[in-house]
Amino acid sequence: MYRLAALAYALLIGLTASVSTNPPASASNATAFGPSVAPGSRVTASYDDTAGAVAALELHLFDLTNAERVRAGIPPLNLDDQLMDVARTRASDQVHEDALNHYDANGDIAFAPMLTERGMSFDLVGENLARVPGPSGDAASRADALLIQSPGHRANILDPRFNFVAIGSTLDASGNVIFAEIFRTAS
Repeated sequence: MYRLAALAYALLIGLTASVSTNPPASASNATAFGPSVAPGSRVTASYDDTAGAVAALELHLFDLTNAERVRAGIPPLNLDDQLMDVARTRASDQVHEDALNHYDANGDIAFAPMLTERGMSFDLVGENLARVPGPSGDAASRADALLIQSPGHRANILDPRFNFVAIGSTLDASGNVIFAEIFRTAS
């Protein structure tokens, strides 16, 4: 019982945030994002990881996230392999944080500027962060189960406007697995 409660607490300290260049008025979890976004091409994402860049944990959470969408009647996401470094950086950024944090030292949302710096286009972008205790073998399943139970995280997972996701993961010094899901709508 303690372990389940600890898992729930560990995950739910994370926040969900989304930003958009043109946020719809009805999006309760959307925050206006001021800077204009440089035009970029649509990502041609692929599930095939021939370069070995996607860790097994990340791929497992990708599969579980898409299974949640399919169960809800929403098309699956494409793996956004061009943003894997962003997702992995965002996961690594949480290693020394007591609480998961979507903001940089200036109080600005940290993940959206990382996309614009890379020239990645998006209409809407969102981030889910999760930290679950090790061992890592079933961490993706545990993270998915808790993410889908959290209203804000669930909203990102099941938002039909998103068509791409990149998932990064890392381990902290205590053996906790930290995940970052970066969702993106690209036209």
